[in-house]
Amino acid sequence: MNRKILFGIIWLAVFYLGGGMIVGGVAGAMAGAAHPENPAAAGALAGHDAVNRYRLIITLGSVALAFFGAWAGILPGTRKKKTDESPPMKPGI
Repeated sequence: MNRKILFGIIWLAVFYLGGGMIVGGVAGAMAGAAHPENPAAAGALAGHDAVNRYRLIITLGSVALAFFGAWAGILPGTRKKKTDESPPMKPGI
């Protein structure tokens, strides 16, 4: 159980950082394309503003994905270990 919690927290960080990078990257790319005179500054500002605007959605989505993914055992590191259910071998056979 502790393993599921630990990996759930790790996946929460992965989802949060990934979501922030995707939102900021898309907003920055769109703003950079619209402002060819200084695309880096426009993209950085737009990416920062977009992540700040959607921070609550990114956070709640990351928590939901990490919690339900860890609870269901879908995420890597949260699956139950497989047990060997074969009958024990008899000596001498």
